[in-house]
Amino acid sequence: MKKNYENEEKIREIYHKELKIQLIKDWLVILFFLACGIVAAIYCGTLFLTVAVDGKAAAVTILTTLIIFSGLLISGYCYNKFLSKKLDKLWDQKKLL
Repeated sequence: MKKNYENEEKIREIYHKELKIQLIKDWLVILFFLACGIVAAIYCGTLFLTVAVDGKAAAVTILTTLIIFSGLLISGYCYNKFLSKKLDKLWDQKKLL
């Protein structure tokens, strides 16, 4: 009887960890679309300002934005993979119980 109670407690803990990880993964998706919107806004602003400002400054702005956005994409992708592996380990632990 005591072993069943311990297993239920462990399963409950694993469930809470899975829930936290899934919430983080959901926030990553929201942050991705937010970053896309910010990049689009910067591009639109830069393209409208190229008429008034030097084209070189616009190119630097676009290039800098692309570098930052690609860095965010790569780091978000790697973090998502890390979280997926963590979820897999938790599911394996739950199966063993």
